[in-house]
Amino acid sequence: MLSAGVVVEEGATVKDAVLMDGVVVKAGAVVKRCILAENVVVGAGAKVGGDGPIAHVGTGLTIGAGATVKEGAKVFDSVKEGEEVC
Repeated sequence: MLSAGVVVEEGATVKDAVLMDGVVVKAGAVVKRCILAENVVVGAGAKVGGDGPIAHVGTGLTIGAGATVKEGAKVFDSVKEGEEVC
């Protein structure tokens, strides 16, 4: 489900996910089985979620380019470029 004002750039993939108002998913990012709260930015080439339990990313956070948020993770702080969160 995509809410108002969501931007999914060309080359990004969104599957089985809820994206709240103002979310931006940059080119090459993969968002799968997750809930992204308002105004989250998913950087280019980042991966959020997977095939297992639903991942959650809190309001206004940034998932840096190339970062990975594993399935089932609950993220309450921004994730730096290239970092992995379980």
